[in-house]
Amino acid sequence: MAQKLENAKEPGCAVDCSLKGASSSCSSGESCGKPTFASIMALFIILFVVGVWALANFGGAFLDWLGRSEKTVGTLDMARQCVQTRDYYGAEQLFRQAISDAELEGGDRLAYALASYAEFLRKRKRVAEAIPLEVRAKQIQGIDPVPAAKS
Repeated sequence: MAQKLENAKEPGCAVDCSLKGASSSCSSGESCGKPTFASIMALFIILFVVGVWALANFGGAFLDWLGRSEKTVGTLDMARQCVQTRDYYGAEQLFRQAISDAELEGGDRLAYALASYAEFLRKRKRVAEAIPLEVRAKQIQGIDPVPAAKS
């Protein structure tokens, strides 16, 4: 350990970055492990170019999917607002539109749209129409629509 300290005291050997100016090895432009502004900017530009390339090549499908998802949710929200204002005809049309949009996506969005419409139908005392929608929504979610009878 004592030998390391002695070597550190030799001219041209800067162990501490604060001795940068006093050492000939650090005066050559070394940055003592700190990134320079130019290296940070180069990294930023590279990441930006890669991001733009990825968005151009793969972003269209993602943005299209994202747009449909938002459209489905927005349509369901408008349908609920119609229910609150007692515009039941308009609400029913919007629920059907949301289901139609969600059909393209499938999955949880479709199950949610079906369950929302089924809830609307139940509140309007149209239970016979609501049951098939509820069954389909549960099947999409992987839930057994008919609970097992207890023995």
